Amino acid sequence: MKKRKIVLSIFLSLVAVFIILGLLLSPAYVIGAAILLPIYALIIEYGRIVETDEWEKSVNHKAGFYSLIFTIFLLIGVFLKRFFETGNNPEPVYYLLIIFPVVLYYLIVLFQGVFSVKNARMILYVFGGIWILFALLSEGFTIGGLMQSLFGIGFLIVAGVSYGSTIISAFLSFLYAVFLIVFVIVNSKNPENLLILFLTMGLPLIISGTLLLKTEKGGE
Repeated sequence: MKKRKIVLSIFLSLVAVFIILGLLLSPAYVIGAAILLPIYALIIEYGRIVETDEWEKSVNHKAGFYSLIFTIFLLIGVFLKRFFETGNNPEPVYYLLIIFPVVLYYLIVLFQGVFSVKNARMILYVFGGIWILFALLSEGFTIGGLMQSLFGIGFLIVAGVSYGSTIISAFLSFLYAVFLIVFVIVNSKNPENLLILFLTMGLPLIISGTLLLKTEKGGE
């Protein structure tokens, strides 16, 4: 515990130095503080310098999860602020700011072998909800907005099918992913939009389909 406090004090001191340099000299120094914080988290998780027991790791994991949720809501707030300020659909970078942390989280879950129907459904609900929200924000409750929201409703339908059969739901997930990827390639000419649409449509469906396939029927 004493060693951990020493390491934490060193890192916090360095972070403070970088922030002060950023305020006095150049904002670029703040990047140093942003790099140090995840390095400290990795040392706590995997390093041998600071030993942590299972309870401490559990607390760290919960803190990371709740921080992710808070960050996503904060980024959604930034997105909505930009939308209401301009009255137009925000630039692609605003979409990526929201999408990237969510996709990264579920990729880490997938690569760690945590196969769960709940995780698969959560992906479908989250990205389906995001698509419906963005469609209605950009187009309003118009025919165009309702038509665009159908893409998100498709996610919810796939999630609903999983309550009856995970195998069928997985098949529909992959099939829907192929359909959307082909649809996007045919109808979108902007490379930035292609990336965003793949991250919000194709990849979440592929991840959820993989999770559903790896989970036994009715598994939670």
